[in-house]
Amino acid sequence: MHTRHREGLSQLWQRTSGALLLTCCALLATGCSSYQLQGKVIEGPSSGIYIVSADDPRLNEPGVPQARIALTLDPERLSAKSIGSGASDSDGWFNVPVDEFGAGFLEHDVEVLARQQGFTPAYQTIRLPRSSRRLLIVLAEGTDRVSPRRGDVIDETLRLGEPYMGR
Repeated sequence: MHTRHREGLSQLWQRTSGALLLTCCALLATGCSSYQLQGKVIEGPSSGIYIVSADDPRLNEPGVPQARIALTLDPERLSAKSIGSGASDSDGWFNVPVDEFGAGFLEHDVEVLARQQGFTPAYQTIRLPRSSRRLLIVLAEGTDRVSPRRGDVIDETLRLGEPYMGR
């Protein structure tokens, strides 16, 4: 009976370790693949960033060409890191390669900043969408000006220290 129990555990371990190995290989293969954030920049009444399905009718609207798009991983942390940037083409479409392990598979919080001269910038922190989804960036006519990020520790410290700086 002891031998049968040991054989059962051995078979269980072989099946479990095989499944674990396949899962790790799938994660590595997916994590190393090149994920691209795809979408379109259009003009609208107010600036904003939306995750939409690939067949969203707003993606058929005329696009804003040459809008600059920048992606920052973990924007609220001191270790925030730029993970991709690009520009929209003449029809407003963009593909921004994302240089981060697990992008499109693992959950990553990313700040998206989109700007173009003559438009109010759009920026928002989002979870990177699956590759089957698209990013719809709406830019409203206005001034291309971005306020400093709220909660930026360095900017906040410098602002608080201004009264004590000898000038």
